[in-house]
Amino acid sequence: MFLASTTLIFHILILRQYLRYDSLVIRIGCTGGIAAGKSLFCSYLHKNGATVIDADALTHELLKYSKDLQFRLVKAFGDHILTQDAVIDRKKLAAAAFLSPDRKLLLESIVHPYLRNKILEDIKSLSAQQVPLLIIEGALLIETKAADFYDLQALIVVETPVDQAVDRLRSIRKMTEDDIKNRISIQSSSITRIRSGDFIVINSGDKNLLEQMAHNVFNSITKTHFENGSLAKSTDK
Repeated sequence: MFLASTTLIFHILILRQYLRYDSLVIRIGCTGGIAAGKSLFCSYLHKNGATVIDADALTHELLKYSKDLQFRLVKAFGDHILTQDAVIDRKKLAAAAFLSPDRKLLLESIVHPYLRNKILEDIKSLSAQQVPLLIIEGALLIETKAADFYDLQALIVVETPVDQAVDRLRSIRKMTEDDIKNRISIQSSSITRIRSGDFIVINSGDKNLLEQMAHNVFNSITKTHFENGSLAKSTDK
């Protein structure tokens, strides 16, 4: 497990035996709890040179353009999740789906096959371009066993104290107290995510520190890759 702390003394503990660098493109997952700051962390990784596949953004595109997916969601949750223009309203869909764990699982069972295929297409395309570091960012990478589907070589987990997550959801996303409680209650525990991670990043809300942690994690990943010689071996083939 890699630990990125938010104290003034910054540590990354490198356990290289967990990383499998067996291809030219390094594929790393990034996940975390709701409002933990994983998207901001990934934006800092991108600033360092990583290419990011944002599962949430891809889901947004699929909800907007996939007629087949739209049909299946309306069939499952009702036409009240549509806007006046007959497109999926993400807030209404979330409100309908996050009422219970069973409804959340129903949503995931419908959306994830479409999302998985799209991510695999993007991975194939970006791998052909030989981008050096590919980050797959998603809220449910652990639950959906993304490491197997996308052949991830390590997992970054971004966490934040619950009270800070609640403040962000309330102030930035304008969520109600009931919505916040529902969303937090049905997600996997932080302990589960941390146990699954190789890099653990604790986001205290200090953006400068979070950016420094992203820089250090990026350097640790790429340094380990080069030291293992896999890039050189792949290039020689």
